[in-house]
Amino acid sequence: MSFFFKNNTELPIVVETWVNECDGLSKLVDLCILPQETKEIKSLTGEWYIHRMFQESYYNKLWENYVKIQNMPLYLGKFRKDVSYNGEIIWLDTNDFTLHKENDVFIWNKIK
Repeated sequence: MSFFFKNNTELPIVVETWVNECDGLSKLVDLCILPQETKEIKSLTGEWYIHRMFQESYYNKLWENYVKIQNMPLYLGKFRKDVSYNGEIIWLDTNDFTLHKENDVFIWNKIK
């Protein structure tokens, strides 16, 4: 299954999920979504995690400058394609960003 993810902020983020490598084998995949970028996201499980842990030091520096002002967790939240038992599809661990779904596009926005 696939959807699109739009990053409407000035900070890069990582969207992480499990994808099917071949029959009986899955792998965890991190997809970097740059500021103002929209990418197709796929998942075996229908659930994605959002975080800010990059191997590239340039992207970490961008976040370090932002986090100096804010107390921000490494994992920012998660979302899924199907509604959970309590009626939710989005859970965020930060109050600085929002995520909402319009049709097949998940849109990430900065509040402050």
